[in-house]
Amino acid sequence: MIPRVLLYSGILAAIAVLQTNVLVAIEIAGVRPDIALIVIAYYSVTNGSFEGQIGGFVGGIVEDLLSLAPPGFHALLRTLMGFLYGVLHNRMLVDAVLVPLLLLTVGTVLKALLAGLTATVFAIDGLSSVALSPRLLVEVGYNAVLAPILFALLRLVQPLRKSRRESTTL
Repeated sequence: MIPRVLLYSGILAAIAVLQTNVLVAIEIAGVRPDIALIVIAYYSVTNGSFEGQIGGFVGGIVEDLLSLAPPGFHALLRTLMGFLYGVLHNRMLVDAVLVPLLLLTVGTVLKALLAGLTATVFAIDGLSSVALSPRLLVEVGYNAVLAPILFALLRLVQPLRKSRRESTTL
């Protein structure tokens, strides 16, 4: 379990760097795809809440260090999303296209609502109104289109999945 969590956390840290620096080139209306959310969704649904929360927290901390958001903002959101996606572990069949699309559509909206709620509770200026803006539709579209593709690629990374022996012993 520990090597898999370390690999997953490293992947999320690299994606956080990629999202904040490289994906600026493919912004649409100032919105970038949330690749970290897609990876958190895949990993949490595949391995459970605990591992999803750990990786979400690590990826969120790296994103906090690279962004202008208050420290812990992204870590909180990513940890919560890891937990929520992990609740679905062993409760659904993940098909190739429809389930990733639905997971990320609902997850992106939920993440935006959680971000707006957190920004409102902690009086963070500029973040509370993003949850209900037209930019959310662009992000939902981006994530929904990329989700099946990234889920298929992540299935190829064998160390990210629990072995049958691990899932039966837990």
